[in-house]
Amino acid sequence: MNATAKQPVRRWLFLSHTGDLFGGAERSLLEIVTDLKARGHECMVITPAQGTLTAALKKHGVRVHVVHFDWWLRGRGDKDDFDNHAADNAAAVRSMLKIVGSYEPTGCITNTLAAPWLAYVAAMCSIPHIWIVRESLDQEKELMFRLPFADVWQTVDLLSTEVFCNSKILCESVEPLLPHHRKSVKIVTPFVNKPATGGEKIPQKDSLLVAVGQIKPTKSQFEVVKAVNELKNRGLEANLVLVGDTEDKEYVAGIKKFISSNGLGSQVEFVGHQPSPYAYNRIADVNIVTSNTESFGRVTVEAMYSRRPLVASAAGGTLQIVEDGKTALLYEPGNIKQLADKIEALLNDKGLADRLAEAAYRKAAKDFSREAAHREFISCLESLPSESREVNLAPLRDLLSIDKAMRTENDRLHQRSELLEERLGHANKELQDIYDSRAWKMVNRYRKFKRG
Repeated sequence: MNATAKQPVRRWLFLSHTGDLFGGAERSLLEIVTDLKARGHECMVITPAQGTLTAALKKHGVRVHVVHFDWWLRGRGDKDDFDNHAADNAAAVRSMLKIVGSYEPTGCITNTLAAPWLAYVAAMCSIPHIWIVRESLDQEKELMFRLPFADVWQTVDLLSTEVFCNSKILCESVEPLLPHHRKSVKIVTPFVNKPATGGEKIPQKDSLLVAVGQIKPTKSQFEVVKAVNELKNRGLEANLVLVGDTEDKEYVAGIKKFISSNGLGSQVEFVGHQPSPYAYNRIADVNIVTSNTESFGRVTVEAMYSRRPLVASAAGGTLQIVEDGKTALLYEPGNIKQLADKIEALLNDKGLADRLAEAAYRKAAKDFSREAAHREFISCLESLPSESREVNLAPLRDLLSIDKAMRTENDRLHQRSELLEERLGHANKELQDIYDSRAWKMVNRYRKFKRG
């Protein structure tokens, strides 16, 4: 008899809220999945659309299912009614049930707070479910959920076997909202590899500041533009490159109006999304991170790898990544004068800039290496019981409201279909009356006569 029984292959079914690699959540998912595969696990990922993430997953031999679904959150001011997508979400839940039935995963993993559908399916199938929360709670003022905020967290709490966050600061914010997971929320440390460059040739400018990230209010790039203006008023001409998608057109328009009004057109440049933003980090005299709502802050770590000094906002996950005066200089969010002071100090003191840059590089290489990353997360997966604990299914009442909205939409479509059929019937009758008329018969006789 064999002394060691062969361990069954563990299969994990992930849900990503997008099919692209624009955000840190998707990049972290790709790294987790490839790490799991390297350890002998099987992985499958559900995404709502094809994109750069799905292409990268397939390149690594990971199976992907595209299932169209809607998020249960919106940016405040978004006019799109959640009920407009009830049919899509109900269909998505049915599709995910079929996927779970055929794939038979060991557990399901939701990689975002943006969509609960796989958590619902795992609960219905009594499969262990892990929820990875990556969105900062500071973003609550920017977001609105389909459910009351307390119900969102009750759903996370009751439908999760384990809950992970991507930073200690986020864990401390989330734990009080999760009675069943108090003092048990864990950290999934992201792996941030030193980015590769493709030998890009970027024009070098004097006193160059670089800020990487989607350009929108939560990233606060307006602050560094105002700091450039403050430095200009002091007689120091700094140049700023903003690298990232101009996602919020109104916010970008406000920045450009400020640039024009203050004569900064030659000093501030928008270069849009870049396939290798790290190439800009590497040539910066100072890298800038102004976001004040990051739960982790991948762009901060990537800037640290560049061996160039960093000024960052003293907020959110940044506070667990860098230490003021040792690996970066921090400024109070919104304090433009202080931000300008920190930038000026690094531009004028090369010794300080070099010391901070080298210390930041060493910390990034040590704390965010592949060896350090995912350790607790993968250990949790490998010790996860094969059957889920008994869960309170109260959050699944949300499916009833989705079903109701879907049936309302179906009724509306059915009524519209009946109306169209009625109109088509009238049109067909009118057409038949024409064909039966004496005039139409005379036309046909004339046509036959002409043909001859």
